[in-house]
Amino acid sequence: ALHSCAHAAGFSGELQDAIGRNLRRLRPLRSTAETALFRTLLSQERGVSSALAALAELGVLERWIPEWKPMVAFFQHNVYHYYTADEHTLRVLATAEGLADSDSSYGRIYRSLPRTDVLYLACLFHDITKPRRVGDHEITGATLARKVLRRLRYEDAIADAVFLVRHHLLMEQVAFRRNLSDPQTIWDFASVFKRPEQLDYLYVLTYADLSAVNKTVWTDWKAMLLAELYEKTKDVLQRRMTQEEAYGASRRAREAATRSMVERLTEAVSGDVSQTHLDAITSPAYLDTFDHEEIAEHIRQIERKEPVATIFRHRSGHSEVTIIARDHPFALSQFCGVLAANDANIFDAQIFTRSDGMIIDRFRVYDLLTRSVLNGIQCEKIQRELTDVVAGRTDIEHLLERHRMRWRRRARSGNPNVRIDVEFETHPSFTIIDVYAADTLGFLYRITDSMSRLELNIAFAKIATRVDGIVDSFYVLDRSGAKITDRERLDTIRKELLSTIQKLAATELVVA
Repeated sequence: ALHSCAHAAGFSGELQDAIGRNLRRLRPLRSTAETALFRTLLSQERGVSSALAALAELGVLERWIPEWKPMVAFFQHNVYHYYTADEHTLRVLATAEGLADSDSSYGRIYRSLPRTDVLYLACLFHDITKPRRVGDHEITGATLARKVLRRLRYEDAIADAVFLVRHHLLMEQVAFRRNLSDPQTIWDFASVFKRPEQLDYLYVLTYADLSAVNKTVWTDWKAMLLAELYEKTKDVLQRRMTQEEAYGASRRAREAATRSMVERLTEAVSGDVSQTHLDAITSPAYLDTFDHEEIAEHIRQIERKEPVATIFRHRSGHSEVTIIARDHPFALSQFCGVLAANDANIFDAQIFTRSDGMIIDRFRVYDLLTRSVLNGIQCEKIQRELTDVVAGRTDIEHLLERHRMRWRRRARSGNPNVRIDVEFETHPSFTIIDVYAADTLGFLYRITDSMSRLELNIAFAKIATRVDGIVDSFYVLDRSGAKITDRERLDTIRKELLSTIQKLAATELVVA
């Protein structure tokens, strides 16, 4: 294996035959000499992933590390993973090692890592207990990884490798489910790390893991979210900020961004009007979401005092639909319902409300059939139907029934292994609700409608539609503007939302 790394050469047929004949003689690596050779292998500059893949194919790896054997040919019964657990793991390792020659930010960070063998160990063991139980494999995997690494005499790498196994899902969960413009999100995430280098390791591992799941998982949008989380967290860690300092830095950054935006808007809007508009939106995410041309258009649309205004922008592979209206009961669910009824699948939503009650909601969508931008007919229908719904001339249920009939032959049956759950996350100012469900037609309309009926105001939403189901997160307050802390009230919310999800799963069609 060492010669294979050194010379970029494969195993000869004679060598493979010899290994096969002597395979039963191989035992778990324990002695100082044996483990030293394994350490040397993982410390090579090139060829580590291909050498380990060859050893795994020949059955050597499971003899050396018996905990590897359950991974072999273990297939997860969902459409999210294309590969068996062992194949996925080896692909993660190969992706990570391939960054050595990459010009990307991942390549730069990879080359700055103190020890690449620590990263390789994390790659090898991040899913090691999935064959036992998928649900909490990051927890059980960390325990097992510690045991194996001790046997391999990796005392100097245990702390970081186990840390990475334990937290290998954390970065994507925060990036894809939480408000990255909220300093509390960044502070909570930064508090997990003891050193900035641990963040570097986790960033590269997260990229390698997501890239090796299937061809549809890794997107530019996800790359942008992960990069934003990494950069903001890195700043906190490198400057060793306290929580107060982190909040102060976020506040000053927002003030500077506001001043800069007011200056840019003066070409199209008076300074007083633009300053008033920006001051009326408390969410710092607004300036991260829209550029000066879009914000100027928001101000112009609001000044026209139309019941509802719809702005479309088409990007590479998706469309952005911005809806401006005065706040009213069930507004968000109505918007979601109209989009769903026109085959506009929502994969991201940004929700903003001015202090005077004006809503500015931006949805990233793609056409369900073409998986690309919306066409002109769809845009015209969305604009017309939004106006009719807000004015009370059209019923959402009627629109969705028409939509349901069109899709009846295109949808598929549900996956029984899709997670269905509702969880709450703590936050100083909001109640965060994480919703897990199958991707059914009109799901976001139904769930936001249920939240409105529960008298919840949605301040922020993160929409994450994956190939194996939905993971949507909502930052909510009650009608008085307070977060929900009463246990009975939380139980009621959970039961009602679960009931909505289960009804959808039983009666609605699953999006193909």
